Amino acid sequence: MPEEINASSAVGVAALIALLLSAAIVVWMAIFSRWAHGRALAVYERRRPAPWGAFDIAVVFGAYFLLTALIPSFALGLLRPEQRKPLVRRVPPPQAESNVAKSDWIARDSIEGNEYLAENKGQVVHPIVHLIRSRLPSAVVLAAALALFIAPLSEEMIFRVVMQGGMEAMARRQRLSVRWLRRCLPVVVPALVFGLLHWNSDSKEYPREYYIALLSGVAVGATASLVFAIGWLKVVRRATWADLGISTVRWKTDVGLGLASFAALAVPIYSLQLGLTLFMPKGVAPDPLGIFLFALAWGYLYRQSHRIGPSLISHMALNATSLTAALLLM
Repeated sequence: MPEEINASSAVGVAALIALLLSAAIVVWMAIFSRWAHGRALAVYERRRPAPWGAFDIAVVFGAYFLLTALIPSFALGLLRPEQRKPLVRRVPPPQAESNVAKSDWIARDSIEGNEYLAENKGQVVHPIVHLIRSRLPSAVVLAAALALFIAPLSEEMIFRVVMQGGMEAMARRQRLSVRWLRRCLPVVVPALVFGLLHWNSDSKEYPREYYIALLSGVAVGATASLVFAIGWLKVVRRATWADLGISTVRWKTDVGLGLASFAALAVPIYSLQLGLTLFMPKGVAPDPLGIFLFALAWGYLYRQSHRIGPSLISHMALNATSLTAALLLM
């Protein structure tokens, strides 16, 4: 977070926080009402078991992992060497106290000033945030497309539909005797893997071209993995669109469930992450824990509805909120 926030940004952030708090209060009142009447938070809807298993999960997840790793690496390899090197931030000498003096010093990049290298504060920032801070319109569009559409679609298909759906079918076929294990394991395992994959300890900052190449590669890799997953399951396993969780019959219910789940969890999880940030060592971000908790909720929504809609909407709402906060704090 920048040290100084202008008035308009402060108002925007305050409005966003007020909106999240208000929505959380309304949703939690509804949740407590359902609990008091012994009703489930989301109605369970039966469906036939997913027609895929462990082998298909391994193939689809392996393709996802390779495509989202190799294509960004290839894109970064196209850059010039200096565009792949971390930036070295220099700070003004102690006598440059005013902002004007600091700006003048940075512009001149004097020999004397080069001796004062900025200390790495260990702040871990998501590449999308770096891309937004570049203020390049095309870069902001890329960040928005990836955060709001490409990433949620590909990740919910891979982790909820393919991985969780397949594990649910396997648990049913294996007839696990422990009921809670049969119900919880397919939700917890994909959520845990999903959270761990969001581990980021790189506190370095790179040139703008680095982030454009990286996230362009991620966007292409994620899209390719989504197409591969759908194609594999439809061609090899003869999966229907309903098997893949794709249905528009109850889209209003799906939108409501997705937004309500995000509203219920946003304030508690954001507060937890903020608290952990104060105590965690430099270079370590609490993102995996927050993502894991959100993914548990998304897994529950998928288990109850067996549609991708609710978890997808909640995922998109999370990314939209994070993107909005990043734009307000520019």
